[in-house]
Amino acid sequence: MVVWGVLLSTFLTLYLIPAIYNKLARFTTSPEAVARQLREQLKAARRTRRSSV
Repeated sequence: MVVWGVLLSTFLTLYLIPAIYNKLARFTTSPEAVARQLREQLKAARRTRRSSV
């Protein structure tokens, strides 16, 4: 019984968890990329606000 538990844990750790992580990681970006995008949006909003005033 202990052997099956060890085999199941090994399978989950080495194969299943990394596969799930890879599937989820496709939909995320790095924090730096998010910060860069936010800075660009703020610059664009400031330009728009200045031109409308």
